[in-house]
Amino acid sequence: MARDHLKRLQKQRVKIDRQVTRAITFGGWLVLVTLLILIWHLFSVTRPLLDDPVFVAQYQFPLHSDERLINAQTGYSSDEILLLDNQTCQLSLLRKPRDGEMQRYQVESRHSHSMATPGVSCGYLRMETHAEQTYLLELSANNLFRAWSVDGLHRGQKKLEFSVRLPATIQPESNLSWQPHFSSQEITLLIKSIVDGWHYLQYDRNSRTLKKHIKNINLGNADPQRIDSDSLELLFAGGHLMMLDEQHEQFQYYRGAQQPEILVAVSLSTQRSVLLVNAQMAVEKWSLVNDNGVMSLERLYQFPLPGQRLQKLMHVSGDLVVAFVDGKQFFINATTGEITDYVETLPAFDHVVARAGDIWLQSGETLQHWKVENPESVVSFASFWQELWYDGYPEPDYIWQTSSATDQAQAKFSLVPLVMGSIKAAFLAIVVAMPLAIGSAIYTAYYAGPRLRRLIKPYVEVLEAIPSVVIGFLAAIWLLPVSENYLLAVLLFLLFTPLFLLLFVWLNETNRHRNIYGWELLFFTLLIFAFLFAFHWLQSANPDWFRWLWRTDTGGLLSSELKSTFVLAIALGIAIIPTVFSIAEDAIYQVPSSLAKASFAMGASRTQTLLRIVLKVALPGILSALMLGFARAVGETMIVLMVSGNTPVADWSLLESMRSMTANLAIELPEAQPDSVHYQVLFFIALLLFMFTFVFNTLAEFLRIRLRHRYKL
Repeated sequence: MARDHLKRLQKQRVKIDRQVTRAITFGGWLVLVTLLILIWHLFSVTRPLLDDPVFVAQYQFPLHSDERLINAQTGYSSDEILLLDNQTCQLSLLRKPRDGEMQRYQVESRHSHSMATPGVSCGYLRMETHAEQTYLLELSANNLFRAWSVDGLHRGQKKLEFSVRLPATIQPESNLSWQPHFSSQEITLLIKSIVDGWHYLQYDRNSRTLKKHIKNINLGNADPQRIDSDSLELLFAGGHLMMLDEQHEQFQYYRGAQQPEILVAVSLSTQRSVLLVNAQMAVEKWSLVNDNGVMSLERLYQFPLPGQRLQKLMHVSGDLVVAFVDGKQFFINATTGEITDYVETLPAFDHVVARAGDIWLQSGETLQHWKVENPESVVSFASFWQELWYDGYPEPDYIWQTSSATDQAQAKFSLVPLVMGSIKAAFLAIVVAMPLAIGSAIYTAYYAGPRLRRLIKPYVEVLEAIPSVVIGFLAAIWLLPVSENYLLAVLLFLLFTPLFLLLFVWLNETNRHRNIYGWELLFFTLLIFAFLFAFHWLQSANPDWFRWLWRTDTGGLLSSELKSTFVLAIALGIAIIPTVFSIAEDAIYQVPSSLAKASFAMGASRTQTLLRIVLKVALPGILSALMLGFARAVGETMIVLMVSGNTPVADWSLLESMRSMTANLAIELPEAQPDSVHYQVLFFIALLLFMFTFVFNTLAEFLRIRLRHRYKL
């Protein structure tokens, strides 16, 4: 009976062992599969950055024989296309819902005289788009200028927005050469008069008053093209670039007379830059720059464009510009000046309109709608790591700024400030944690007796269970406000602590034959803190003695900005101390005692044995502890988020504000639009962070395994 009972117990144990083994194996594989899914998700979201932009056909629609495409845009629920009949001057609105058929409407004219005047040139009509609103502009024969907003959602109904009569001195030509421009505050008109040439008029949009009138502008015989910009007045006329001189109220040629003539010029989405192609097929980018209070145009870059004949240069979306050269299309990154390989997708066209990634082409009597897919891939990986000259900035710089970096605006996605912030934060943490954690590990594993070791180690390791958000909260709410008063005392504490440690080592050496269990260091710890508070009392009682240290208008050494740096270093250092201490203490404690005994037998002291035997043997484990601590600091989020200034600055100075990669993800990822370039770049940052911590942790574990196998008893 007893034997049968033992057999049943043995079978139960084997069965339980198998079940537990399967459960543990399943859990291990589940962790591995989860890790692979995480890596796959990071790569899948980031992968569109590797794809090339492509044109994708959406739909086409037949037009009447005399209709001409003049404007188009994509709304929230439908596409809206405006057509002009060259014979009757009648405007038509085509509205294409997302899931519906094309609808045609005649633009109403109940607010003005009829525009259907057969045989008359339609030059008195213009279309303008501002802030996603389409405006119909009309200049009548009696110098009356009017602007209507066209409501595409209500069958092309018009609403009069602006009306003013031009000065009587202006006598427009019969073919009405004129260029209007809408902005949020002003309306500008460039009109050619029979008597005294071109006039420039600027009206206040709200009060309808004439703010500026420049007469007799010499533009030659060529009709000018006003470059769409709210920040500066630029004209492209006769192959030259002209800018308004506010002081002399005249348009001046900006590019040198010896430079090649301009073939085409387009404004970019920032409204502060213009992209040119000259007669030598070279692309130039000019941007408005503040030069000591004087706004001027600066050429940012120039590069050759492949091909012989330029047909069209068109700004599509954000940084994406398309150049039509010799029947081929080239994608240009307007920020970096990089150009992609050509694609032969779009057919020949007579008229084209591009708006926010959508392109409408008119080829004969056919209207085609194309869409640019993967426009974000124009952001190259090289641009993440190099200085770029952004529009409006005085010089190239590393800039991370996404407050206005939508797909229709210039993106500033330099990762250098974020990487610098992560490295600086981790370095500060290691500077604080390394002496405290390694020193504590040496004391606990080498000097302290077994009873004291069993008391200290659990209390230090339990600090790792404290959430980092609690440490960050205490640092931001309590430590940061009082740090300035204690800052000098802390500096003196860090300065004199090594002296006390040297004193302890000297006393230990003078008593090498006495059995030391490490309790003496508690006395020195109390003495150090007493010294700390003594310096604080001395500083508070005699502030004038230390006033020369603080930076003022007359000089000084230390800045009050040091408090943010010190608080961040202390808080982040406390967070990683348990990790560094635990691994380093195990590495030192696991050094075979036979090595230390052999050293003592040769007459070496405890300190000599520590420095020349124990630390050398435990060095791989200590390095592993520091590497894991550094990786933990790089991956820390809440402390950096709550204590640092969170301003991405590309500066290695520890006194400058910083933003780490993890803090940036916590701040911006919840607000990023899915599938946008901003969203994909954030996932690329997460991928970089994962790879960095994975490599560091792998190397640290490799060092630990090497130590374990090398000195295994």
